[in-house]
Order: sequence, then C-alpha cells, then structure tokens
Amino acid sequence: MQGGLRNAVKLGFSAALAFTVTKYNIHEVDKILDLAQEIGVKRVVFFNFVPVGRGRENLEIDLSPEEREEFLRHIYKEMRRRKMEIISTAPQYGRVVNQLSGGEDVSPTHFVIANDPITRELTEFIGGCGAGRVYAAIEPEGTLTPCVFLPYPVGNLRTKSFWDIWMDPFMENFRDRDSLRDSAVNARIS
Repeated sequence: MQGGLRNAVKLGFSAALAFTVTKYNIHEVDKILDLAQEIGVKRVVFFNFVPVGRGRENLEIDLSPEEREEFLRHIYKEMRRRKMEIISTAPQYGRVVNQLSGGEDVSPTHFVIANDPITRELTEFIGGCGAGRVYAAIEPEGTLTPCVFLPYPVGNLRTKSFWDIWMDPFMENFRDRDSLRDSAVNARIS
C-alpha cells in the first residue's frame, strides 16, 4: 500500500488513504494519520464498517454510537490541527463538523470539507456518491473499480491507461446525472 501511495503522490495524483474503522483498529487512527502525513497524502477517508460478505459474521466489530461520536469529534479536531483533509463516510459527520466549527465548516459529502460558498454550491451540484464520477478505486494489482464498495472491475492499469478506463461506458454511466435522475423518476412511477 505505501509504495503505491508514495508513487501516486510523486506523480501528482489526488490520492487518498482510506481506512475502515472498527473496534479492533480504532486505536490506530492517529498512526494512520501520521502515515498519511509522512507519505504526503493530503486526504484520509475513514469508512464505516459495512457488514457485507464476511462482515455479516462480524457485526460486533462495528463502533457503538458513543464510540463513533467520539471518533468523529477526534478526526475533525485532528483535521484542523494537522491541516489536512480528514473525512468520514458516517452521515452524522456533517453534524459534528458543523457543531465543532460553529457553522464555519461543512461536510456535505464524504469527499469535501470546506467553508467557502463556491465549494458549498459545487457540493450541491455534485451531491451523493462520487463513485465513478469524482473518484475510483485501484486494487493492489492495478484493477480499477468505481469504488471500494462497488468492486466491479472496469479495467487494469497494467494494460490500459487510466483515462481509457475512466472513459469506459460503464464508468460514464455514473457521470450521466440526467440518466440517473430519469431512471429514479421512472422507478417511482412504475
């Protein structure tokens, strides 16, 4: 992992270090943030534990509501202290950010935190999940997927350029907001 991230940072990619927080690794959060700073990654994303696959057999590893609240407060304070983007997929993170910042910062999605009006407007426009639209996941062997939670292999960076994979019709479907909106409306009508 470290080698790939180091290379991505050296090449100027907008790279993020992603980490799923559980009861078993929550004590390593600060070490993850230290590693991100050492590598030069500007964004750390903390994912909620999602009980799918083998996770269905391990429900007890998820954070309690109290643990999650404490964790979210901690990462916001660390973001301010470390001057880096530290974000969470927990929907209540937006509330925590708003409360702790006195309304100055917002976290309307899990890929941006900002307090300027242009970013707020852009976030309203982008909205929702950024899979295949704002970001993609790269697996260790080079397979590109729209997201870590949508492990559909679209192509491999060892055989195709990122741009060619990004422009694949499957990925373009994520970026066609009108088509998605029309599909949602038609689904409600049916």
